This record gives sequence, C-alpha cells and structure tokens, in this order.
Amino acid sequence: MAPTANTIFLFLFYFILFIIHISTPQVLQNRISRFFLGVHQFAPLAATRIEMDVPNIQYIKWVEMVRYFNRVQKLDDYRLPKIVMNWNFMDRKKGGGE
Repeated sequence: MAPTANTIFLFLFYFILFIIHISTPQVLQNRISRFFLGVHQFAPLAATRIEMDVPNIQYIKWVEMVRYFNRVQKLDDYRLPKIVMNWNFMDRKKGGGE
C-alpha cells in the first residue's frame, strides 16, 4: 500500500517537531541535576551547574569541534579530511558556499 499525502504530511510534521526540540539533552541534564540536588523546579540553573560541577553540553560540543579542527590541521596534505577542509576554505574565500 502506497503512503497517502496525509501520512507523508504527518510524518514530516512530527519530524520537524523533533528537529525543533533538538535542545532536549540540555533540558534533560538540567532536570537530572535538580533531581539529584533535591531542589524545586525553579531553582537557578547557574547554582545547580556550580553545585554539580557539570559543564554545559554546548561547551562540550565546541571543545570537541576545536579538537577535531586542530587534529585535521596536523594531518598530511594528501589525507582526505584535510583535502575536504582546504577545499571548503578555498570555496568560501572565492565567495561560494553558504
């Protein structure tokens, strides 16, 4: 049975809702830290982060990206990741890309 237009629309609608709520790991981390500290729902997030000593998820992602960038910079020029990165930089200098 082929999918109908209504089914495809519903699938795309729920997929977009999933993409919108991509910040869920940070929300989940905040709820877990409040639970383990035993504080109420409206406790300041800065206080719970200091008390739990857990870095922000966005900060962890940025550190991983910088480490990968530094690792690619140290690669030989004939390796594929470095070729792709150099091609991307040259494309952006010419005015192409995003």
